[in-house]
Amino acid sequence: MIIGKIIASLLFLVLGVVLIYIGIKILMLRSVIDDFHRQVEEEYRPQIAALNETVEDAFASLQDLNDVIASTHKLFTKLLNIFFKDRKVRRQKY
Repeated sequence: MIIGKIIASLLFLVLGVVLIYIGIKILMLRSVIDDFHRQVEEEYRPQIAALNETVEDAFASLQDLNDVIASTHKLFTKLLNIFFKDRKVRRQKY
């Protein structure tokens, strides 16, 4: 009985030491990952900024193109409506 308690105590002690070791390794790994993240961010920040500017320029160009398409669509719709109204009026005359 006493030997069982001693073995259980030793197992809990070993488990505690293993958990503390794993926790320390996780904290060390987290600091390494944070350092790597900072390094990558500093290294690629200019490229990301240039890419972001390119995307914004492309979006502005698409907005301009969208305005042109919208005005063309309005004009085309207006012309089609005029055409079909004239056609309807001509049909009623005959």
